[in-house]
Amino acid sequence: VSTCSKCGGDGKIIIDHCRRCGGNGEVQSKRSMKVVIPPGVSNGATMQIRGEGNFDRRRSLAGDLFVALHVDEKQGIHRDGLNLFSKISVDYTEAILGTSMEE
Repeated sequence: VSTCSKCGGDGKIIIDHCRRCGGNGEVQSKRSMKVVIPPGVSNGATMQIRGEGNFDRRRSLAGDLFVALHVDEKQGIHRDGLNLFSKISVDYTEAILGTSMEE
């Protein structure tokens, strides 16, 4: 006992193939989507987006999309866990009286 060599076990044989998909039943397309990235995410983290992956015809379900995040480092700022650190020069009187500074 083995699967049918013509239909591959689907029970359907496509005689007239579509020009776009070649009888495969799938067409590749590009689309853009908005993804909300949570604050404080670290480099190398992955996010799972449910129902946005490849479509499984046998189960009629869409899989999950996994996004790998790569966070660029900004010069002068380094990270330790959730905390960000930066070195700046503050004059003694500014430290006592308070000031606003931009780097």
